[in-house]
Amino acid sequence: MGLVQRKTMKQIRITLGDLVLDAQLTDSPTAQKVWEALPIETSFSTWGDEIYFSIPVEAELESDAQEVRHAGHS
Repeated sequence: MGLVQRKTMKQIRITLGDLVLDAQLTDSPTAQKVWEALPIETSFSTWGDEIYFSIPVEAELESDAQEVRHAGHS
C-alpha cells in the first residue's frame, strides 16, 4: 500500500462582536502568511449577509485560484 500524505488545515476563530465563526486555513502559501499574521484586529463592513474586512497580508495570486460565482449573483 502507498503512503497517504495528509494535509493538515489550521483552525482559526473569527470574532465579530457577539458572532463567533470557526474556520480552517488551507495548506497554501497565502494561508501560511495569514496564520503568521494572527492575531489580527480590524474593523469590518457588511453588505446584506456578507462581511468584509482587510488584513495586513500581501500575497501573489495562487496558481490554482478560481473565481466562483453563484447563479443570480454578478
